[in-house]
Amino acid sequence: MKRIIPIIIVAALGFAASGCATLSSLNAIDTGTAVSAANFHYVKSVVGQSTSVYILGLAGGDDAGKALAHLKESADLQDNQALANVAVVNTQRIVLGIIIRVKTTVTADVIEFER
Repeated sequence: MKRIIPIIIVAALGFAASGCATLSSLNAIDTGTAVSAANFHYVKSVVGQSTSVYILGLAGGDDAGKALAHLKESADLQDNQALANVAVVNTQRIVLGIIIRVKTTVTADVIEFER
């Protein structure tokens, strides 16, 4: 029994020291598309994602730019179509206080204007 207690304490301290946290934020992007009139119809929803890993705040990349590029690629906009209701969600997961994983997700609706 005397040997198990130190092992349990060391294991508990190890779990406490290796904790992680997750942070999220939501932002909307104004695309300048006026959708107040009933001159359009909904086509589909599209999503773009990008992930970067930072160690001690170094490396990583342009998450929002990559996610938006993936979104535009999957949208495959045609004539008289536009993106509306564009939202950006950034989720940061911090591990051991030195590794940060940033996942950026961009969502939007594709709408088509009447001719």
